[in-house]
Amino acid sequence: VIGAATTVDDILVATTGVKANNKAALQVTNSGATAAGGSILRVVNTGTPAAATSYLVDFDYSGATHTNNPVGVYVHGGASTAQALEVISTGAGADDKGVLSVTTSGATAAGGSVLRVTSTGTPAAATSYLVDFDYSGATHTNNAVTVSINSGASTASGLRITGSGVSAANDGTISLFNTNTGATGVVFHSQHTSTGSAAANDAVFTMKMEGLDAGDAVTEYARMEGEIMTATAGQEDGRFIFSVAMDNGTL
Repeated sequence: VIGAATTVDDILVATTGVKANNKAALQVTNSGATAAGGSILRVVNTGTPAAATSYLVDFDYSGATHTNNPVGVYVHGGASTAQALEVISTGAGADDKGVLSVTTSGATAAGGSVLRVTSTGTPAAATSYLVDFDYSGATHTNNAVTVSINSGASTASGLRITGSGVSAANDGTISLFNTNTGATGVVFHSQHTSTGSAAANDAVFTMKMEGLDAGDAVTEYARMEGEIMTATAGQEDGRFIFSVAMDNGTL
């Protein structure tokens, strides 16, 4: 198929029938072995996109009636030990752009997620990961942040980690490691940046330690706070406050 026109489809498949299980408006099936570099479906564009809103492939479900809430795109990797989905890019991502961008304008229901990663298989080793962010092969001239989370004005957790296993020796719910050969090891950095409003008695860091009481009520048993005593520039003073629950569960 060779198409020169720019205002019409080169190939148009239009159907109105309800598709049975494992049937599609367009289905590509291959029973042969794919050679190295081969594909069952390959989409290539060597032209110059006319705009930033030009797409190599566009899956548009916006006009559908979502009574049954079908999946937009479904990828099944079978028993392959390679990636079920691999995205490779060599371009420099512009501001607020990514090699993979997931965006939603809809309200997430209770228990819903914008991005959800789930595994029900048995990890093959302790070095198997549910999610792996690997920046080790990059050139860190500009010392970019590995993972950035902006929770906006939400009053809930910016990052929540829930586990039910007992931490093994030399391990924890959160473990921080640093392999730098210099004199500085792991650094935990906290910064309160309330521009123009810093004042005495501001808590710039708070760590709360909670557990259950005998009636399974959540109780704060201990707290550690870093506070400002004097915020005057050039005269800054601070203090650490350690608090524990006494008798009636209050600090």
